Amino acid sequence: MLKVVAFTSIFLLITFCNNEANAAQSGESKAPIFLAKYQPTPLDSLNSATAISESCAQFLKNAENQKQLAKNSKLPPTQLNFYAPFDSLLVSIKSFSGRLRLISDSFEQPALREAARACQQKLSALESNIYLSKDIYNKYSAINRANLDDETRYSLQKQITKFQQSGVNTDNKTREKLRLLLRELVTIEQEFNRNINESVRYIKVKPEELKGLPEDFINAKTPDENGDIEISTRYPDLVPVISYAESDDVKRKLWFEFWQRAYPENVPVVAQLLAKRYEYAQLLGYQTYADYVLSDKMAKFPQRVQHFLHQLNEYTKAADNKDYLRLLERLKLINPSATKVELWQRDYLYELVLKEQLNVDSQAIRQYFSFTKTQAGILELVQALFDIQIKAWQPWVWHEDVTAYEVYDGEKLLGKFYLDLHPRAGKFTHAKVITLQQGIENKQLPIAAMLANFPSGNEALSHNDVVTFLHEFGHVLHVLFAHGKWSNTAGVTTERDFIEAPSQMLEEWVWHYPTLSRFATNEKGEALPKAMFDAMIAARDFNLGMNTRQQLHYAAFSLEVYNQNPQGLDVDMLSDQLQSEYTLFPANKNQYLYTSFTHLNGYSAAYYTYQWSLAISTEILSVFKAHGMMNKQTADKYRKNILEKGGSKPAEALVSDFLGRPIAFKTYAEKLKSYRAE
Repeated sequence: MLKVVAFTSIFLLITFCNNEANAAQSGESKAPIFLAKYQPTPLDSLNSATAISESCAQFLKNAENQKQLAKNSKLPPTQLNFYAPFDSLLVSIKSFSGRLRLISDSFEQPALREAARACQQKLSALESNIYLSKDIYNKYSAINRANLDDETRYSLQKQITKFQQSGVNTDNKTREKLRLLLRELVTIEQEFNRNINESVRYIKVKPEELKGLPEDFINAKTPDENGDIEISTRYPDLVPVISYAESDDVKRKLWFEFWQRAYPENVPVVAQLLAKRYEYAQLLGYQTYADYVLSDKMAKFPQRVQHFLHQLNEYTKAADNKDYLRLLERLKLINPSATKVELWQRDYLYELVLKEQLNVDSQAIRQYFSFTKTQAGILELVQALFDIQIKAWQPWVWHEDVTAYEVYDGEKLLGKFYLDLHPRAGKFTHAKVITLQQGIENKQLPIAAMLANFPSGNEALSHNDVVTFLHEFGHVLHVLFAHGKWSNTAGVTTERDFIEAPSQMLEEWVWHYPTLSRFATNEKGEALPKAMFDAMIAARDFNLGMNTRQQLHYAAFSLEVYNQNPQGLDVDMLSDQLQSEYTLFPANKNQYLYTSFTHLNGYSAAYYTYQWSLAISTEILSVFKAHGMMNKQTADKYRKNILEKGGSKPAEALVSDFLGRPIAFKTYAEKLKSYRAE
């Protein structure tokens, strides 16, 4: 059983000034009616379900008191006596919510995870009550903007917009329906995620069926008393098997087990999710849930996203067809009667073509990416690029696999982060970053936790794993650099369809040999050979059209499943239709994309953001390429104009400030079009 230990966190303790009359008489320059103090509290006090419940109850009691004091205050609402102190409540909700997400996504004990989820439901209800309160909304609306600085003015407008999008201006009956719906949705969303996290499937194979797999992978597997080896659907097992196993039967079995995770458990859950979200959007006056979700994004409207996806689809059709035929020709050398490539065969054939035709041996490359060296190399890279120092931090942690670090800019402590990077029971199954604390100016430092599922210790990572590592660490840096004044401007609070751009841009350094060669070394200490790297670069865009169109399929599915009335919707049929429209791979019975597609919950209709953000990151990257990938002036400008600004400006303005011109998707479009087949 996992022993839960603690790390130092920040918990908002709220104290109140009870003499409102004196404050009003003495003027606004005196203390506001309620204040917030930030004091450290150890998370090891949350090492049981009872402790979590008790802490949750106390937090909610304090928060409700603060909300009522703000609501009932007779002082005129200004930045000092309303906006700032009430925002401290919103900061505290986000901080506590981040800790609950960490517990529910990363702690081993089911009882702790369930207690955290129960508290998350109550915290969500508190937040929805705030944004449906006309009294609080009216106070926000009454604040005079004339003397506010730009960040505060923008923050205020974002808050007012959020109140309006939450339905604050609807009638009492509708607001009550919205409250009840949100309460139901939190439960449904949690069940959807829990079913995925806890659905780990297995196949059993004989040792001889692992032919083709890396030696370190095979050596790490011990046969049971019957001589069988158990292979799981977790990524450290899935990716090598799908990529290298010679047995088509083994690949097929594992592939189907992977895509049947949370099936059939999530079939009714998804139906409820779609129905309740549609009902919620209708109550708010939106035609579909997609219309509602996109209303505060850069794209704004589903029609614009549809056009964007269709345009990229056209750009990549020819390249996709060329790559698909290349895979099919290679498959015919194995099976002369083959007429199509199945999805479970794709990665294996891709690796064969890379090795045989493009001189790229992914297994040989893996030996240069041990987990330990890769992690150290990535930390070294970001220190050099952004002129920061990362130092070991020794707090209490929630699992022995977790490591922790502090980030300094000279003598100034910028923030702290945790790395929880290996799979275990009940843990989130992919990769993500959780904001445990936002960096609020003069109040609290940012803290982030990165979760992933990489092989550990001496096991080798794939080059794609290294890309994922750097991508997620880009989110960590965004959290740590973006110190802001307010809950909706600090950290990663920009538009959702921009959030991935900084991380996607940072991936490019994994394709920069001077960077890679510093940590990509084998057991003998020999660096990744330049000739091997050059072959990787030459082959990099093989599969670009195919990979892009696969992502377009996911994006179109996430959009269209929410861009209609879900009553009578056949989700499987929709997924199959879109797969045929956006890819050349045939759909298969018994593959259930929607039951384990985690982004169907989190990003909902906005999974397109990965392609949208990639178009923006290509723009940003063009500046680095023009001045040098390790150019300190460019990195500093990027850090100051984009990362440090958080959500204090519209994303379009942030990027334009860095580029010195408006954003244009032309760079990305031209890149895709340049790979069209002749």
